[in-house]
Amino acid sequence: MTLFVSAALLASALSSAAIYWLYFAGAFPLTRYFATPLLDLGKLTGHGQEAAVVFMAANTALFLLYGLVVALARQAQDQPVVRWLIVAAPLVYVLILLFAFPIGAIDVYDYAFHAKMLGQYHASPLAHLPSEFAADPWFNYIAWKDATSPYGPVWVYLSASIYWLAGADLLRNLLAFKLLAGSSLLACAGLVCLIVRRVRPRDALAAFALVAWNPLLLGEMAMNGHNDVLMTALVLVALWRFQARQYALSILVLVVAALVKAPAAVLLPVLVTASLRGLPARRERAQFVWQTLGGTLIVLPVLYLPLLGGTNPLASLIAHSDLFTTSPAAVVWHALALRLDADNAKELVRLGALGLFGVLYLWQLWRTDGSFTSVVRAVVNIVLLMLTLITFWFQPWYLVWLAPLAALSARSDQTLAALFSWSALWGYFIFDFAWLWNVDFFNQGDSLVLNASAMLLIFTPPALYWLYGARNERAGQSERTPTLQPALHN
Repeated sequence: MTLFVSAALLASALSSAAIYWLYFAGAFPLTRYFATPLLDLGKLTGHGQEAAVVFMAANTALFLLYGLVVALARQAQDQPVVRWLIVAAPLVYVLILLFAFPIGAIDVYDYAFHAKMLGQYHASPLAHLPSEFAADPWFNYIAWKDATSPYGPVWVYLSASIYWLAGADLLRNLLAFKLLAGSSLLACAGLVCLIVRRVRPRDALAAFALVAWNPLLLGEMAMNGHNDVLMTALVLVALWRFQARQYALSILVLVVAALVKAPAAVLLPVLVTASLRGLPARRERAQFVWQTLGGTLIVLPVLYLPLLGGTNPLASLIAHSDLFTTSPAAVVWHALALRLDADNAKELVRLGALGLFGVLYLWQLWRTDGSFTSVVRAVVNIVLLMLTLITFWFQPWYLVWLAPLAALSARSDQTLAALFSWSALWGYFIFDFAWLWNVDFFNQGDSLVLNASAMLLIFTPPALYWLYGARNERAGQSERTPTLQPALHN
């Protein structure tokens, strides 16, 4: 049995490495394509039907291998060879994908340009537009030419540091940002393993594999270089400190996560509520409030003020919230816009989605006590609600908000996150391929058919899983699974 498990795992690792090397890095080498502006998966493949099939087949094969590896990790976590392979293989995958062109999105070029704005021109990307530097040789590579950065000051300073280290070479900057994202993903896996090991040691290796082997996360982070994973890594650090009952520190780390990217701020009320309920004495609760409030009031002006220049630092983030694509809200808006004024329809959908999210959010807060188990349950449910209801402009890489957190939760949540990670890839199938095969069909109803097609392919598999068993399985498992709250606290 030991030999069989080791052989199966080795075969899975080598097969995954071959796909990453031959399909991603081999077909889309970074060094060949990085100097051509505004490329993507569709342009590189000519939007061909065969290319679409190969793309989905390669990713589906990776997900099947991923599922097998997680199962092996659950069954044979005591075998040294198994542990070594499960930990080592993702390091190789990250290195391979560093040299693959970011076929899913070119945000990494925007990161590099914003870094150059501050690092070379001493212009804050929160206060100045890239179009002010149109003469720069990197300008033609970026997508958001007339928008300030939607990210927080922690990301801005870190980006400028990367530019300072990498210099004025575009390729080196791209590799540096991709390396940061890939390393952050491995850090997420390590943190998940660390948190789970404190209470369920036999599940720790599988928890690591759930994050580090996830093909969507590897592709979106090590290949496409998205900064969402750094935010998630900091969220996990906050949860790790909360697990140790270092409540004030956990809140301050979560604030820093939100200053990388704003969605982390949605989780602040959960940790604040659970912290207050977990502290037994009024004096301790008052001390917690002063520590977190005082720390936040110091951090915010210190980080933001040097970057402001009379503009709203959240302007770009607010503008992004006005984009409706792929999400359930986008489909409802396009449908209503056929009969109502488009702006009125959008406002109606926005208010309805935010209202429903608010009610369900309050329900999660009410259910959250001072235990770590209740916090994890609330955090996973809130992120899932956020992705479903109020992420109006849905993108596949947003699954990095959910998948590492779900690895801390019940097995049903882990399965749902893995299934959602796979189904999110259908967004690329629609927008990079199928849309161009029959533009007239997909553009019906002012792109209603396009958004409905993408939304159904992405959201239906996880929704069906949730409706037809995940909730029941989770309810039963919660009675059998040991709590995530350790018996002893640091």
